[in-house]
Amino acid sequence: MNYLSGDGIGRNLGERWLFKNLTFGVLQGEKVALIGANGCGKSSLLDVMAGKVMADQGTLSVRKDIKIGFLSQNPDFIKSASVLEIIFSDDNPVTRALKNYEAAIEHDDLDNIVKYSEELT
Repeated sequence: MNYLSGDGIGRNLGERWLFKNLTFGVLQGEKVALIGANGCGKSSLLDVMAGKVMADQGTLSVRKDIKIGFLSQNPDFIKSASVLEIIFSDDNPVTRALKNYEAAIEHDDLDNIVKYSEELT
């Protein structure tokens, strides 16, 4: 069963199609590479697959309970933030628990060290 599939996917930029009638499927455990010349639509296809933009044609299907993560080629970072602040800025439960665990260790807060370490396991 496909985790991610596209049927007849296309992306149009006004006067030209970056890709058209693209059909694919990605199964559990498969590794996929997109290879092509600059401007051929690799990033645009990833934008469609990540749900950042809609395809101009076709259907994209993501299996239930599958979450797609995406790191943009040019992410927006806060210039004054440290690397650790940027890494821990994501708002998901694991990252939040790890951030809280690190803070508890830094302050020798044994109760919270135990609490957050249990959340990470």
